[in-house]
Amino acid sequence: MKKLALFVTAAALCGSAVFATDIADILKTKKELRFNADGTFRVLVLGDVQSSAVPLQESVQANIRTLVDREKPDLVLFPGDNSIRMNSEEKLRTYLKSMVGYIEQKQIPWAHAYGNHDHEGALSKEAQEAVYESFEWCVTERGPKDIAGVGNCVLPVYGSKSNKPVFCVWGIDSGTYISGNFQKQIAPKVSPFKGSGSTGYDYIRPNQIAWYVDTSKKLEQYVGNKVPGLMFFHIALQESFFAWENREGLEYTGEKREGVCSSIVNSGMFATVLERGDVKAIVNGHDHINDYMVKYAGVILAFCSTPSTASYHKVDMLGGRVFVINEKSPAEIETYMSYINKRTDTVENLKEVKSDVLVDFEGEQPKINVTNFDGEGIDPNAVKLSTVNGKGVNGSKALAVTRTTHSDSAWRNNFELHVSLGDKAGMIGNAKYIKVYMDFTGQTSQIDFRKACVGFFNNSAMVRAFRTDDNDGSNNLKFYYKADGSSNWVTKTHGGDGCFGVEQSSSVKGLKGWFAFPIEDMRSGSTAPKAETPAFGIYFYFCLSNGSMANNAFYIDSISFANEL
Repeated sequence: MKKLALFVTAAALCGSAVFATDIADILKTKKELRFNADGTFRVLVLGDVQSSAVPLQESVQANIRTLVDREKPDLVLFPGDNSIRMNSEEKLRTYLKSMVGYIEQKQIPWAHAYGNHDHEGALSKEAQEAVYESFEWCVTERGPKDIAGVGNCVLPVYGSKSNKPVFCVWGIDSGTYISGNFQKQIAPKVSPFKGSGSTGYDYIRPNQIAWYVDTSKKLEQYVGNKVPGLMFFHIALQESFFAWENREGLEYTGEKREGVCSSIVNSGMFATVLERGDVKAIVNGHDHINDYMVKYAGVILAFCSTPSTASYHKVDMLGGRVFVINEKSPAEIETYMSYINKRTDTVENLKEVKSDVLVDFEGEQPKINVTNFDGEGIDPNAVKLSTVNGKGVNGSKALAVTRTTHSDSAWRNNFELHVSLGDKAGMIGNAKYIKVYMDFTGQTSQIDFRKACVGFFNNSAMVRAFRTDDNDGSNNLKFYYKADGSSNWVTKTHGGDGCFGVEQSSSVKGLKGWFAFPIEDMRSGSTAPKAETPAFGIYFYFCLSNGSMANNAFYIDSISFANEL
């Protein structure tokens, strides 16, 4: 086996550094962190939100709310790539309000680190940090200005009845990218840790390691013993790769679905942690589809996956990592992944959906969420839903959908309906169409749309739908209409955005009857569905064409997957 020559910074080279920070400054935090009366302290880690949408996509906000409500954390950590392309303080502030708004509302302290994408915009980390720290419950500190990075800080956690720290949470800025010239000098053509691609990810600098050692020693002197801790930063250490490769016989959980994107430079951070003996767990983001944990040389090395649908992800891996610390034994940390979708929501555990009616609004009503379109649009509370008699197939019950407001700004009229299939979820199998009965004759005037489309969800979190709208640029996508009382299907054509509606030259004004939408034309991003693609819910997107449509209901009934018209 060939040996790999790497630059390694020995901990001993930085152990003698002297820092002016005194213990009073180390112990001071904006919000006090303390163990609960039951002796526990819970940390939720949410990696790589990584969006440029302002505000953040509603699906991601919903996932964050779900995890916070489920896990009830005492501290929430965002370990970098929290955003991308933030070009103004106002934009970042609006974005963060949507990302941490629910956490702030619940009055939960939260902290962050920076990743390799956070700086990709006009705002420096220093400018971003001022915005972050303006939030009441943000407990991150800018950190020493005489060492590399922004946000290097330690957060002491006090005992339930103690005035001294029992545990510490360490935040480190792991940087962005190695400079081009330096990278050319040291990097192999292929990173052995990632497998292929870039070898230019950054590393923790010696003066940051020296700061950690110095601060750790001051805490030990003050408390009388080493204080166990959790450390979080963005770019994983090389040892995270080694840990997985050598997991046989070790305690480990989770999966590795991509190469470990470590720096080619080994900073010596892990060796220093082992030598100090206080940090018992390190958690990273960066690798969106790794969620594994390995206890390596007595230290937990873990990835946290991501709750975000804004970047590449796997729907069964969406979630966050939880750490549970017990006051009586703080060095023995428990950790697990909390998934948005249960791991049983996989293709192997689903049966093929049958070509019969899945949703008819006659019996128990399905769960329906109203949201904005991909984070755009006005308050979804402006859409009212009810079931009414006489408006469905053969005079049966139907879902009445009423938009109560209308804006002169077209995009603000966007909204989506997410209709759960519940226990009828399954694989699409041989189904070729989504069929649905719809009535656009209206109560007071005939309904039409600026744009509208239909699709389905392939995960139980009801995010990232397969929909014709993602088939942009196709001017001849067909859908089919059979008027109520007729036996003939009429071929109609979507517009250039893969939608129907007056703006797409495919008006449905005043139509009432059956509609069928070919599944092969639906996309999730650029991906087309396959027979084994799960279907957990039906997706509708609507945008009314003008203000006369407000407070005027249209109706939906009898939703099914069908093999034929």
